[in-house]
Amino acid sequence: VFGGVMLFFIDQLRADALLGNILAVFSGVTFAVVFLANKMPGARPEEATLLGYLINIVICIPFIVTNVTAEAVPWLAVIVMGVFQLGLAYVLFSIGIKTTPPLAASLIAVIEPLLSPVWVMLATGEKPGPFAVAGGVIVVAAVVAYNAISARRVHREAAEPTGLSTEKGSYKA
Repeated sequence: VFGGVMLFFIDQLRADALLGNILAVFSGVTFAVVFLANKMPGARPEEATLLGYLINIVICIPFIVTNVTAEAVPWLAVIVMGVFQLGLAYVLFSIGIKTTPPLAASLIAVIEPLLSPVWVMLATGEKPGPFAVAGGVIVVAAVVAYNAISARRVHREAAEPTGLSTEKGSYKA
C-alpha cells in the first residue's frame, strides 16, 4: 500500500517542495498513530478527534486572523465543509474505529486520498498522471486483497470446531 501511495504522489513530489513532502510524511505517521492509539484499552476515539480539531484551531489562528473575509460565500463553504465533509465523516470514523482492526481501518482510509484527484478530474478535467493511476490501482488491489484474505480467515476459523484443529498436532482451546 505504501508503495502505491508513493507512486500515486510521485508526479507531485519536487525538490523545491521538501517541507511539504516532510509534512505529508509526518501527517501519515501521525494518522497511523491514531489508528493504533484508538485500539488501546479505554481509548475514546471521540476525544481524540475533538483534541485533533482543537489543536488544528490553535495552529490555524494566525492564518484566520490575517486572512479574514466578510463575504458570506466563503464562510458558508467553510461551515458546510466543517459540518458535513469533516464533522460527519469523523463522527462516523470514531464509531467505526472502535470495532475495526487498525490495519483494516488504515487500509480503508488510504482510499480517501485517491478520490481527491478523481473529484478534481470530474470538476476541472485535469487528468491524473500514469504514476498516479498505477499507484491507485496498487492501493485498491492491496485493500481488496487484505479484506478478501481476512474474510477467508474468519470463515475458516468459524468452520473449525473447538478442540483439535485440522492442522496436524495443533490444539485449539
